[in-house]
Amino acid sequence: MFAVFRVHTVPSKVAVGNTFGLRGIVFNNSTATITFANGTCTSPLSITFNKNVMIQPQATTSTCKAQQVTRKLGEQSHVRSPNLLGLTYRATAPGITNATMTFKYGALAATSKSPASDTISRVYTFNILPAGLQLTSSQHSPPSRSSSQPGVLKLVP
Repeated sequence: MFAVFRVHTVPSKVAVGNTFGLRGIVFNNSTATITFANGTCTSPLSITFNKNVMIQPQATTSTCKAQQVTRKLGEQSHVRSPNLLGLTYRATAPGITNATMTFKYGALAATSKSPASDTISRVYTFNILPAGLQLTSSQHSPPSRSSSQPGVLKLVP
């Protein structure tokens, strides 16, 4: 078992017209070693939105850097989407929005020589504000999460 926790939007407040991303921390609390792609060419997260967001391809001339991440029991790593050059999430309408996050990984058990590929999907819910709305710190409330424990999104293989 492993978990993705502290999932949040980047920036923390998203309004119509803004581009944004989602960020979290992968924590391996399994006896298996997990591996996943996490560079500028690849991301372990793919995300679809139920409404209010447009996924836009962007032209880029930058080179990308592939990176394979390995995490053993007790180790963690930041993940972000979009993490790919040439991809942007743009808020198109206000309201509560569900992001279905799919985490792609490989798990290598101590008795195996090659990792078994798998994916886990969960929903993260957040609010998109109307365009031009400026909140003061006293008006801000953190985005809601879909798990029963605030701030934690658990992924169980």
